[in-house]
Amino acid sequence: MDNIIPKNLNIRCSSNGIGDMVCGAYVAQSLKERFPNKIITYYVIQPEWFKYIDGVNIKHYLKMEQLAIDVYSIAPNVRNKIWNKISRKQLYCSKITFTKLNPKPPRVCVPNYNKFGSILLFPYALWKDRNWNLDGWISLEQRLYKTYKNVIVVGTPDQDVSMFMNGVNNIDKREVLELILNSKCVVSNDSGMAHIGGLYGIPTVAIINFFSHDQLFSHTDITTLENFNKITSKDVHDKVVEVINRSGIIKHQGVIESTIEI
Repeated sequence: MDNIIPKNLNIRCSSNGIGDMVCGAYVAQSLKERFPNKIITYYVIQPEWFKYIDGVNIKHYLKMEQLAIDVYSIAPNVRNKIWNKISRKQLYCSKITFTKLNPKPPRVCVPNYNKFGSILLFPYALWKDRNWNLDGWISLEQRLYKTYKNVIVVGTPDQDVSMFMNGVNNIDKREVLELILNSKCVVSNDSGMAHIGGLYGIPTVAIINFFSHDQLFSHTDITTLENFNKITSKDVHDKVVEVINRSGIIKHQGVIESTIEI
């Protein structure tokens, strides 16, 4: 079969959701491992988040030079039937019909785990029904500050973080990525930042609502707290402490930075 597959294999993710783009990266890595002699290019709308993926070319969606399989393009009736049966990464792998693929974690090159780094809190999600309550986040920041001191609450430029002791929202994507890569732990809703933390192997705790861990975060070491209407700030604090203690011996191996065009 390899002889009839073109030299260049191109896939894309038409979603602007960071989590969807991350899941597509697992498809790209699966293709690279299945066809190691092929050039794999993955087109996404926000390639900045994938700067440290190795072995797969990452390019901006608008720079697509030829046709590429859209891993996100699943008919709604099909998506609804199988959404609760397989993970999102498996769902996207199923779009590659000429060979059977299982999701593979992308190869990444990141700094050594920074046990002295900040704890990053991301209290906002794109989808409002995935936002854990704001009072919980405020209380969590206070609890974690008493334990670790170094806590930063991160929002986008249009998100209000003024109610937090140490909230920032005037930094761009590249700066946020560097913060994540040098953090002690990431705490997030079911949002793109949880997926980014898991992608790069950063200790990550995600507070999720109506989905399951396996659906959202398969093939990662993300720790989840589910059904957030019953979760307290102490529950999340204690889980973060557990994850950080478990991650104290984590070491990240640096390899070669990926080819990326923005």
